[in-house]
Amino acid sequence: MTILSFVSASLSLISTFLVASFSIPMIAVWTDELHLSSANIALTSLSYFAGCLITLLFFSRISNFFGRKPIVILSLILTVIASLIFANGNGPLDLYVARLLQGFSCGLASSATMAWVVECAPKNKSWLGQSLTAAGPNVGLAIGCIGSGYIISYEILNPTTLFYLSIISQILSLILVLLSRETIGFGTQTLSQVLIPKLTMPKRLFRLFIISALTFIVTWSVGGFLQGFSASFALQIFGHSDPFLTALIYLLYILPNCLFGIYAGKFNPRVALLILISIFTLSGLTLFFSVNFKYQIPFLMAIILAGLSAGGAVTSALRFLIMDLSLTERAGVLATLYFSAYLGSSLPNFVVSLIDHLTQENVTLGFTAWILLIFTIIFSTYFMIKKKPTEAESLRFKRN
Repeated sequence: MTILSFVSASLSLISTFLVASFSIPMIAVWTDELHLSSANIALTSLSYFAGCLITLLFFSRISNFFGRKPIVILSLILTVIASLIFANGNGPLDLYVARLLQGFSCGLASSATMAWVVECAPKNKSWLGQSLTAAGPNVGLAIGCIGSGYIISYEILNPTTLFYLSIISQILSLILVLLSRETIGFGTQTLSQVLIPKLTMPKRLFRLFIISALTFIVTWSVGGFLQGFSASFALQIFGHSDPFLTALIYLLYILPNCLFGIYAGKFNPRVALLILISIFTLSGLTLFFSVNFKYQIPFLMAIILAGLSAGGAVTSALRFLIMDLSLTERAGVLATLYFSAYLGSSLPNFVVSLIDHLTQENVTLGFTAWILLIFTIIFSTYFMIKKKPTEAESLRFKRN
């Protein structure tokens, strides 16, 4: 039953983000069929992020009252409803509503489902649950984005059929969840406690949270930037752009991110975090430098290394933060971390969208400064903690 629960929790987490990623390549189809404007496209993204942020702010701890399983089931049902709307929608409003529901679903997955994954992990391999919590969303995004893009581009399935198949997969996940065990009792906290909108972070973890949140923010912001600008990078560096090349460039970042994000759970986060964020900083700077000067081989090497180190850094940052959380703290702390990651990583991309007539050189220079700034804060905070740690912080610096 323990293994079944862990598999159910992991599949629910990955599949929620997998289905949510279908809309990334589908935007090209909807733009043509529904005559979407730039404002329409922007609003679909805004609807998704609004759903995530609202859920993480107001409902992140609701599983502490109802239990993990009911909220995971609700997350899967919301994904099913969104897929039904996508399969039968015929206008921009349908896209907004479906993406909002996916945002709600992913917000619940970023709190209740992730907490359930950690709690269901085999006792002798607790690192695996923590790794899947960190890497699971990117695993889903990578498989969903590349897979659906390939299926639609080569007309293997039409979009309606693809969304109906996703509904079947979510129903199968739902059945597995129903057969799995619960990890937190009904009413562990009162409904009034869990519905008070607040971002939960125990005071003892505040400086650790700064490091972890900034690690998520800087790596996610580069990944989000690549989603929108991979086509531009392909055109500038290789002289042409097409859907396959664009997808390949993004895959070179997200696939190493997923794979090493899981494997990095075996490492001591105290050691791995600083090493990996340093590698990410160097490879990220090399990536943007190569774009500006059209260096193909350094660009390809840098994007792979940036993805690999980003995945490992995020896993290490998560483990660095949550290793001593109590059962009732876990969902709220995870929600706060992911709320910060969604909000913070969107800032540089939001600034870029507000400024007209920016050259690609200006954008890459801005991201270079952004990466250096966050690395400096992480580096200095880490050594402040190491120099004079509190009791909770000392736990992280014990040598294994």
